[in-house]
Amino acid sequence: MKWQFKKLLLKVAIITLALTIAAVTIQKAYFKNEQNVNSVKIIELDKQISNSEFIISEEMILGKLQSKSEIVSVEQEINKTDTKVDDGFLGKRETEMNVHGSYKMGISTKNIHIANVDNENGTVYISLGNPELVSLEIPFNEVEIEKTSGWLRLSMSEDETKSFYKSVHKNIENEILNDKEIMSQANLNNQRVIKELLIGLPGVNDIIFSEESVK
Repeated sequence: MKWQFKKLLLKVAIITLALTIAAVTIQKAYFKNEQNVNSVKIIELDKQISNSEFIISEEMILGKLQSKSEIVSVEQEINKTDTKVDDGFLGKRETEMNVHGSYKMGISTKNIHIANVDNENGTVYISLGNPELVSLEIPFNEVEIEKTSGWLRLSMSEDETKSFYKSVHKNIENEILNDKEIMSQANLNNQRVIKELLIGLPGVNDIIFSEESVK
C-alpha cells in the first residue's frame, strides 16, 4: 500500500515538473517574439528618418531643369496687316501684306541659375534671365499680299515681296520683345512652369525667384 502511494506521489511530481517546464518554455517564446516585433518597428522608423533627411544639391536641380533644352510658357497666334508705300516714276504704290502665324515665349534652361539652396527649409532660390522668343513662325506661303493703290504701277515682284516679308517678320519680332505686358506675363509663366517642374523633387518644399528675374 505504501509503495503504491509513493508511486502516485512520484507521478504527481513528474506531471507538475512537466507542466512547469512547458509554462517556462511558452513564456520565453512569447517574450522572444515580442522583442522581434519591437525590433522590426525600430528598423522601419529608422528608414523613415533617413528618407526625410534628403539633401538637395545644385546638381539635382540643374539635372531636372536641363532635362528640357528650353521651357515654353506662352504661345499666341499672330494675325497682322502691314502696309508698304513706295514712290516710282509712275506714282505712289501702296501694298498691304496680311500675315498669319504664331509665336512662343519661354527661356533656355542654360539661362536658369541656382542662387542658393536652403536644405534646412527645403527652399531653392533661382535667378532667371529675361524671357526669350523661343520661336516665331510666319509661313511665307500663307502670306496674303495686295496692291491697294498705284494703278499705273505693277504689283510687287517676287524679290520685292520677299524683302517686304522679311521686314514685316523683323518688325513683329521687335514688337513682341519690346512689349512690356508680354514680357512680364512670360516671366511670370516661366516662374510658374519652373516651380511646377522642381517642387516634386525630394526635399524641395518651395522655389523663390530672386529680384534679378523680374525685369
